[in-house]
Amino acid sequence: MEVPFRSSGALSRQQYALVRKIEEEKSSQAADQLILAEIDAVKKQITHPQLSLQESKELLIILLYCESAITAAILDHGALHFALPHALSLAEAGATIADKRIGYMFCTEVMPRDHELQLMLVNTVRKDLESSVILRICLALDTIIYSSTYDMVPAVLPRLHDLLGHNSAHIRRRVLLAFRAISVHDHDILHTITHTLVRRLRDADPAIAATALVAALSYPKVDDLHTTINDLFASNPHPQSKHFMLAILRVLKAVGLDNEHLPYLVKIVRISLLNKQYSVLGEAFSLLSSLPSDRLLTLPLASRRAPVENILPLLRSKDPNERYIFAMCVGCIDPKWWAGTSPDIPAVFGEHDVQQFMRMLESPDPILRAKTMNVLMKVDESLVSTYYVQALGNILPGLSLDNRIECACRLLECVEVLAASDGEKYAKDVITLLKSTEPPASESQRVLVEKILLYIRESQSMFQMACSTIFLGYMLEDDEPGPTIMVIVAALACEYCEKLSFPAEELLNGITTKLLTMPPSVQDVCLLSMLRMTLECQTVSEDVRTVVTHLASISRRYIRKRCEQFLRLSADKDGLKALLATASTYTLPDILAALFAEGTSQKSSHTSTASVSQVASPPTSPSMSGSKLRYDAYEAPKSPARPRVSQQRPSAARHDLESGGWSGTMTPGELTLSPPYELQKLSLSPLHSSRRKMTDDDGMPIPESARSDLIAFDTPFLSGSPLMPSTMPPASSPAPSQPVPDTGLPDFKTQWESMESSTASRGWFEGSADALVKQLKTIESIGIYTFPAGDEPFVGEDKVLVRIGDSYAALRLRTDEDEECLWRMRVADAQLRVLVKRALGGE
Repeated sequence: MEVPFRSSGALSRQQYALVRKIEEEKSSQAADQLILAEIDAVKKQITHPQLSLQESKELLIILLYCESAITAAILDHGALHFALPHALSLAEAGATIADKRIGYMFCTEVMPRDHELQLMLVNTVRKDLESSVILRICLALDTIIYSSTYDMVPAVLPRLHDLLGHNSAHIRRRVLLAFRAISVHDHDILHTITHTLVRRLRDADPAIAATALVAALSYPKVDDLHTTINDLFASNPHPQSKHFMLAILRVLKAVGLDNEHLPYLVKIVRISLLNKQYSVLGEAFSLLSSLPSDRLLTLPLASRRAPVENILPLLRSKDPNERYIFAMCVGCIDPKWWAGTSPDIPAVFGEHDVQQFMRMLESPDPILRAKTMNVLMKVDESLVSTYYVQALGNILPGLSLDNRIECACRLLECVEVLAASDGEKYAKDVITLLKSTEPPASESQRVLVEKILLYIRESQSMFQMACSTIFLGYMLEDDEPGPTIMVIVAALACEYCEKLSFPAEELLNGITTKLLTMPPSVQDVCLLSMLRMTLECQTVSEDVRTVVTHLASISRRYIRKRCEQFLRLSADKDGLKALLATASTYTLPDILAALFAEGTSQKSSHTSTASVSQVASPPTSPSMSGSKLRYDAYEAPKSPARPRVSQQRPSAARHDLESGGWSGTMTPGELTLSPPYELQKLSLSPLHSSRRKMTDDDGMPIPESARSDLIAFDTPFLSGSPLMPSTMPPASSPAPSQPVPDTGLPDFKTQWESMESSTASRGWFEGSADALVKQLKTIESIGIYTFPAGDEPFVGEDKVLVRIGDSYAALRLRTDEDEECLWRMRVADAQLRVLVKRALGGE
């Protein structure tokens, strides 16, 4: 954010600094942590006994910003209730209307309807209603409109009746909306102002007339206003007011439109199109769609065709918004009036118009494609079916994976439209689609899995059951389901196995038989699902345990650990039941979270036990056991040759990661398709590094006099610490006493961003970040610069720059709980890339 404070609109420097920090954060999780910290800081500031109303206003604005900017699920219910007394005080005693508005706004946004301070708010509102200042009355009315309660009705109702005849148009308009708001608590309230409401419908002020129409929608017997509303529509006393026309079209959908006014509605379509009032155009077509189809028979043939004929210029437009408006409007009209499906009524579309409409199926906008397919389904279902079959057959065998996924996503939209509410048809068509688009020996396709699972999750329960039955039945019958289908099967089996007719033992055996043929990321998902099904089984067959044991013996550490979890928990039914009871739902993300929580608690218990034993053990140093120092020791001599910008160790930085936690949410597709190292991002564990003994690389003790100087080498990840081969001592020699020359530290962020368009690589190193750096040091004639995880940028990741000549390779390292490291690298020099990847075992 380059806007200076004077031009930013921020009320205080604190607000300006907060907004700037949040906008500069790289991730929403980091921004959420900043917001939570700011809320805690404001909570301490707002309790100051001498806090002024101006300072209170500034803090309330910051809290309102925090509430709007933070991820909704992160902020606890009632987290901002501590500021409600201050908001009420500001609304009551604010020196200006702006001050009072902030107080009212905070109460409206934060205060629950049943809060104990609601009575104080009602008293404040009633006091402002009694005021003679128009702006104060408007503030009170706005609060009633947006935050009315049952207890507020008797306190404000008499004054609202008095304000119906107020001289100010602003007040008269708001009073109507206030009556509409409190009528939610007592439906008979609007009956008491019937005559006033009808009079306001014909008010000379179009804003008040439009507001009266909005209030009329809440009238208990709105049909009583049928004649009045239709006459008002025909006379159109405010032809220049778009808001009045929008309001009356919406009311007509409720009360009904008389036949004699249909020609005027067709005229409204033409006028709104000429004036490009597309909101009025959409409401007019929406009103047409609410009328019975035979009502249009009262019109001449030309008038029946006129609505669609008038909007044909939108179809021919190059503006995608206008094309969407056309698809939306034409979908409101029965196709027999424009599509040529009836022999008595010719088609409105010409050949060129039909081609233009079909091209909308190839639009890059998925919403426009879906709207177009829905219109075609109303005309003839075979049009969409034919398009789907042709598109499926046009997928070329040599198409890249990304293009295959893009084609599959578009065809999946056709499947959703064709299947409608038929879960069985949807599942069969999805299986056919995936078998046609998934290349052999591929990983599961994350985007497709996510779209399919979310669509099933958002459907009705009968759809879910039918769809799950087809998918699981296919898995049991087919010997080689693809990875994508297998992930979907695992997710559905995990969630719906107890509701389906398949025995849990059969599903468990079926997934087990496919386990060894799947890639590791799919094996992880399958093992999680198998744990869930084990809970429904009486016993786990020996064949299942044999397959999992074999998989553990041939897999790397992550899958081996998951196999060991399955074997342990499947043998301990009570332990498994207790574990899954901690999961909020039987879905893959929640089960994984429960497993991780179990592992974290076991590790914490083990760590605390070890800490207690270490504290209880007697000191082993003979020099310290006999006496105690009576004075502070001299400070250890500082080494001028090795400036240290930061002394934070990787373990400390990673502890910060652990305490911060993982605040994001993974969708089912993201979870089920994540590689093993990405699955662990649900709650990133720290890099555990044990305290090292003061020895050199050969295990020889380092002299006491050298320790103060060598402490800089305790970890390579000091802030920007250079490890140049020309200045580093051999592994077996003592530390040099001469100063290390200042080589000029490069900036990691600059180097990383400068190689954004360069070749990027990633890989998995079986060792910690420290071990990875030691491995890089085996390369001859290179320089290494390391940056700790606590430093910007990319907080939480260790960073390494590798240099050869004038070329750099930038690496970002993230280590998991098993001391294995995921690395990402950007490098422009091909020779350097090969050297680094060979050192890390990537080539």
